[in-house]
Amino acid sequence: MPFEPDAGTATLPDVVWQVALDGLAVPVLVLREDCTIVYCNSFGDAFLRAARIFRRMKGRLSIRRQGDDELFVAAVSQAFMSKKRDLFRLRQRTGEIGCLAHIVPLSDVGFVLVSIAELRLKPEREEGWTRTLFGFNATGTGLAEALADGQSLAECAEAMQLPIGTLRTRLKKLLSRTGTSSQAKFAAVLLRGSVLLVNRR
Repeated sequence: MPFEPDAGTATLPDVVWQVALDGLAVPVLVLREDCTIVYCNSFGDAFLRAARIFRRMKGRLSIRRQGDDELFVAAVSQAFMSKKRDLFRLRQRTGEIGCLAHIVPLSDVGFVLVSIAELRLKPEREEGWTRTLFGFNATGTGLAEALADGQSLAECAEAMQLPIGTLRTRLKKLLSRTGTSSQAKFAAVLLRGSVLLVNRR
């Protein structure tokens, strides 16, 4: 849902914030106080098609369970009115946090910016994203992306049909290349980098 300012009234800030939001590999939506969607970046558009918790309904961002939707609308309205950021945590029936939404009021322009992470939904990234960001070769790319998606080294070895010792050697090279000292730190670096992945769709 691209932002399309009037040709005669488009300003540099209009263009800049659209380009900035489209450059993020996270779902970002600009809403009115009542959760009407004004703009969403392409990751936001893809997210709304695949999301389990959130949906687009009659032009509004809403949550599928009605009680949760009312809480979310209240959180957006509160952030808008108070001009203070908020982190909305949505718990599943099991008590686990299933979703996080960072709500940032843009009160000067009458909008709220919301970035969303559904924690059980696999992020949508292009194959080879670690090669794009970090310059890994083909063998390093496959291992890095599997680890970033939460697979263990043993699961990677089984999926790639390689001895685990071979993957340990490859992982050591990747750790050295990224200046990290453990598999967990390596995965964290990959995930931090993936947020700034340039959207080439």
